[in-house]
Amino acid sequence: MDFGRGLLIDRLRWARQEDFDARRPIADWPATRSLKWITAPEEWALTVDTADDGLLRGLVEQALSARLGAPAPTRGERLAAMDRLRSHNHAVIAKTTPDLVALVKAADRPLPAALAKAAAAEVITTLLDEAGALDFRELSADDVVSWLAALGQWPTDMAASSKPQAHGLTPAEVDRVRNAAEQARTERAKRKRIISLGERDFDIESGDFTELASELRRALESDPPLSGSARSRWAALKPIPPRRTTGSSGGRPGTRVDGERGLSSAQRLAIGFVGEWYAYQWLREQDRATDETSWVSGNRAHIFPGPAGDDSLGYDFEVGSGRNPRLYEVKATQGPGGQIELGETEVRAAQRYGGSDRWRILVVTSVLDAEHRQVRMLPNPFSERGRGLYREEGGALRFAYRL
Repeated sequence: MDFGRGLLIDRLRWARQEDFDARRPIADWPATRSLKWITAPEEWALTVDTADDGLLRGLVEQALSARLGAPAPTRGERLAAMDRLRSHNHAVIAKTTPDLVALVKAADRPLPAALAKAAAAEVITTLLDEAGALDFRELSADDVVSWLAALGQWPTDMAASSKPQAHGLTPAEVDRVRNAAEQARTERAKRKRIISLGERDFDIESGDFTELASELRRALESDPPLSGSARSRWAALKPIPPRRTTGSSGGRPGTRVDGERGLSSAQRLAIGFVGEWYAYQWLREQDRATDETSWVSGNRAHIFPGPAGDDSLGYDFEVGSGRNPRLYEVKATQGPGGQIELGETEVRAAQRYGGSDRWRILVVTSVLDAEHRQVRMLPNPFSERGRGLYREEGGALRFAYRL
């Protein structure tokens, strides 16, 4: 039977409205609002054949009283619909938060933890939601500040006001801080969509590498020769002992391989393309069987017409005709190397060809630095040649090696 979910929640709001108006956090409000605690007793399964209206209403009233510590009010002031109210308050927080950050900075106060977060509006929304602050009345900017102060997320020596004048500041002073912060955010965002090759910056956010490819071709004649020029020379890796057992997997979950920390997805894609481009040049020098058809990954589409390539093969180049072509997976890094990460398809391919030397790794280190760029051929970690030369780092998809 439907007892009116909206009415039940309004009764809960009437019961806790005094706490809201006094800026007292309402303990366990999201769980209270859910009504999931109104359940039939287990013994009803054995003692009740049919729950009539009176029995159910008694159950609900008993649950409300137990939750609130007193009978729930049956009437009160007219409250705004929850969905509209929560949407409005979420929008107010999103709009107000950048202004509050600028205000605290302009007042030369340290930012409280919630305001210091990169996603401060989302953090503040969650804090106020958990305290029950979003579900009673429409909030103003000053209300948001008052709730932050009540939750210990506003400087204690600043008035609980969003107005600059309350803090001895002019709107122009706050605007200067806000504009400087916006400029810094814009610059950070720009750096996330740029890679530098030689003395040129390339905006790679769109995934169109046409200009980047042109620069690579132009620089080919002036760049120093790629290392590892002897045909089919394997990199001289040093044996690496297993990591000592410390009660964990040994690696640091969430970290990226050498040279990739802090990169955006667009930058990683562009660096992967540059790495494959240099790997292709290296293969053309080292293996005469290399031609346009050897490049089989999706990045080939940035260079050659025809088939678009396939990133699900588990390797980027397939060199040689016949039944046993040589398969090369390329790993590029801005750093000096020492760690690689294999995707699931690459692991499957490496394991499939672990009984031979067909599947190999080409590591392109210092990929954006012409002076230090190197290409090295590493053995399959799952092959006899690769045994003892790698160490798993934080899982079977990441391996360390020593040159």
